[in-house]
Amino acid sequence: MSKNIVNQRFIEVINFLILEKKVPSKSFLAEKFGITASKFSEILKERMNVGVDLLSVLIDDYEINAEWLLTGKGSMLKGEVKNEVVTPNNDKYIAMLEKNNALLEENKALLQEKVAKLESEIQALKSAQSKSVNKYTQPTQSQPLIQPRR
Repeated sequence: MSKNIVNQRFIEVINFLILEKKVPSKSFLAEKFGITASKFSEILKERMNVGVDLLSVLIDDYEINAEWLLTGKGSMLKGEVKNEVVTPNNDKYIAMLEKNNALLEENKALLQEKVAKLESEIQALKSAQSKSVNKYTQPTQSQPLIQPRR
């Protein structure tokens, strides 16, 4: 049994518990485990190994299958008959991504509309500037560029 693999399964459980809203936050779990948030962060970043005491809390309080946690055999959750890993609900994740994508597309359309409007305003200003500059710099037939001396 590799400590790294157990750490990875521990992290998978933590992500599962948060995504499925079984716990409110990582800081809540750190407090429940009786460790500092920084130590918990180090474990989640795989800079420290998870201890048996933390694994025990997951097994006892969150119905996590000890065999799966230590060996990867069986299901993540106790009482499940499946022999596959339980992962966070992909349907929720996909729905969230689709909603975010729709919002991004809506923002893109609004920005494109705004850019087109601004480009139109720039053209109008350039045209007005050009007319105004021409009015004062271009001589007319009735007004020669150089006045004759008298």
